[in-house]
Amino acid sequence: VEARMREVWPALPFHLVLLCDLWWSLLYTAASLSLLVYKRVKFFFPRHTFGVEVFFYVVLFLILLLRRFLGTTANRAHKPPMFAGFFFLTTTAAACHAYFLFLQVYVFRIDQILNIAALVFLGLQVPLGVLVLVCLKRKGQPKEKTS
Repeated sequence: VEARMREVWPALPFHLVLLCDLWWSLLYTAASLSLLVYKRVKFFFPRHTFGVEVFFYVVLFLILLLRRFLGTTANRAHKPPMFAGFFFLTTTAAACHAYFLFLQVYVFRIDQILNIAALVFLGLQVPLGVLVLVCLKRKGQPKEKTS
C-alpha cells in the first residue's frame, strides 16, 4: 500500500491543478474576450488589429485545452513522452500570455492581473509536472538487487 501511495501522491496534486486549469481557462478567456469587446467599443483600434487579437485569444484557448488534455492523459496513462507536448504547449501559452501582458494594443490593469495570474498558474503546473515525470522515470527504472 505504501509503494502504491508513493506512485499516486505526485500525480494527485498535478491532476487537481489541471482540473482547476480547465475552469481558469474558461474564466480567463471569457473575461479577456469581454474586455476586448469593451476596448473595441470605447477605443480606436488600428485596422485589422481587433481581428488579430480575437484570433490570438481563440488560439490561446485552444492551446490551453490541448495542453490540459496532454497533461491529464500523460498523468493518467503514466506516459512520460506525452509530458514533452505538455511542456512545449506550456511554453507556448506563457509566450501568448506575455504578448497579452506587454504587446497588446490596449493593456488595462485587469489585463495585467489576469495575465500575471495565468503565468503564475502555469508556473505552478510546471514543477508539479516535472515531479510527476521524475517519479514516473524512477518507477520505470529496474531496482537493484541486494544480496
